[in-house]
Amino acid sequence: MGLVGMAIADSQVDQAASIINDHPGVSHNYLRDHHFNIWFTLAEESKDRFSESVDALTRAVGASDTLILKTEKVFKIGVKLDVGEKTAKNEEKLETASLSAHGSGKPTGDEKEGIVLLQKDLPVVEKPFSDLINGHGGLMSEDRLLKMAASLQKKGFMRRYAAVLRHMKAGFTHNAMTVWKPQGHGMSVLDAFLRKDAVNHLYNRTIYPGKWEYPLFAMIHAKSDKTLADIVQRLSRESGITDYQVLHSLRELKKQRVVYFSDEFEQWHHSNSGR
Repeated sequence: MGLVGMAIADSQVDQAASIINDHPGVSHNYLRDHHFNIWFTLAEESKDRFSESVDALTRAVGASDTLILKTEKVFKIGVKLDVGEKTAKNEEKLETASLSAHGSGKPTGDEKEGIVLLQKDLPVVEKPFSDLINGHGGLMSEDRLLKMAASLQKKGFMRRYAAVLRHMKAGFTHNAMTVWKPQGHGMSVLDAFLRKDAVNHLYNRTIYPGKWEYPLFAMIHAKSDKTLADIVQRLSRESGITDYQVLHSLRELKKQRVVYFSDEFEQWHHSNSGR
C-alpha cells in the first residue's frame, strides 16, 4: 500500500475523484489545499500492479504531476480523541471491522480464505466469528480462524484488526496531513509527535530531492482550525522542526475499507488496461 498525491486542475477535481475512487484498492481519498491537491491510499497485490494502477490513473485523470510516497517506517497508528465533555479519551474504534495487509511473500490458500473472512463486518452475537464463517460459506472452524488471525498478524499480513472511527461525524472536522523535514534533528524529534494524542498515522515516507523533501508524515485531528494550528505550533516548538507544511483536508472524497483478494481488482485492470 502506498500514498499517492496528484496535481489536478480545480475544474477537474470531481471527475478525477470519481475515476480514482472507482479503483477497488483506493481506501482513503482527500482533497487538500496544496499543489498536490488529491491524496489517496492505494493497495495492490504486487509492486508491478501498483505501478500499473498509478500510471493508468495518472493518464485517466490528466494529472500534471504525481507523487508516490511509500511507507518506509511506521512510528504510530491510532489516535485518542477527546470526545467527552471534559477529558475522557477513547482509543480509535471503527463502525466496521477493518484489516490491513502488508506482509512479504504470498499467503496460502487457507490464509487467503481467512483474510477474506476477517474483512467482513462482525455480527453482534454471542459467537461472532462462528457466525461470520457460517454466514459467508467458510469451511474452517472458529478455532482455526482465530489461530490463523494471530498467525497472519505475526507474519505481517495483518497489521491490525480493529474498528474505524468516522472522525468527521464525531465532530473532528478540522483535519490536516502535516509533513515535516527534520534535517539535522535526528530521530529524537519523534518524541514530540508520539506524545500528542491528536497525532496519528505517523510515518516515515519516500522523499524526492528537489521535488518533495518531507519524510515525516503526521495526521492531526481537531475540532477547530485554532486547535489544529495550536497543535502544529507546539509540535514545531517541541521538536525544533521549522520546515514543515500543513495540508488541510478540504473534502473527504472516499473512505472505504479495501477488500483484499476481491475479483474487482482483476476486473478493474481488465477495464483499464488500455489507459
